[in-house]
Amino acid sequence: MYRELRQVKRKEHSKAEVKIKWGGEMGLKRSYPRTWPKIEPDLAEKMIENCHQMTCEVGCGPGRIAKLFNPAEYIGIDINNISIQKAKKLLPGHTFKTIKWEDPYPLADTYLFLTVLFHIPDNEIHSIIEKLNHKVIIIETMARWIRDYDRDFNFRRDPEEYRNIFKEHGFKEQKLIQFSSTVYPYYINMQVLNK
Repeated sequence: MYRELRQVKRKEHSKAEVKIKWGGEMGLKRSYPRTWPKIEPDLAEKMIENCHQMTCEVGCGPGRIAKLFNPAEYIGIDINNISIQKAKKLLPGHTFKTIKWEDPYPLADTYLFLTVLFHIPDNEIHSIIEKLNHKVIIIETMARWIRDYDRDFNFRRDPEEYRNIFKEHGFKEQKLIQFSSTVYPYYINMQVLNK
C-alpha cells in the first residue's frame, strides 16, 4: 500500500512543484542541499575531459564544481536565485544566471547535469531535453530501484531509460562510465550523449 501511494504521489508532481522546491519560492531562504559531498577526483577528471569548449551546467546550485572549469568556458544556470547569488559571491570570475523554468538554455557545446535530472518528473523531462543541442553529460546514480526507497522528488532512471528518452530527441549515447563512491553505497554513472 505504501509503495502504491508513493507511486501515485510521484505521478502528481509537476513542474510547478519542482519550481517551488528548487526555485526558492514559497519562502525558501536557502539553497539545496546545505552541504555538498566532494566530487570524486577520478569522476572530476573524466567530467572535465568530456566537456568541450563552452559548458553550461544546468542546475549549478551554489557553484560547487564551477571552479573546475575555465571561467571563460563555463556558465552555470539554476532556477534558484538564492543559489545563484551565493555562487556569484563565491566565484565572481565565473558566469552564473538565474533562469525561469520555461526559459531557453544558453548556447553551449556541452550541457552538464550533475545530480539534477533525477529531480525532474517523468512527464517533464522531455521539455528539458528539447532545450538541448550538441553534447549532454549526465552524472548521477542511475538506478530506478532507488525510487522506492528514497525521498520525494526522486525520479531515478536506469542508463537504458536515459538512452531511450534522449534517442527520441535525436541523441545517441557516446559512452557510459561507472564510478565507485566513497560517500554513497552505490555507483555513480556518467552518461555522455551526442546529437
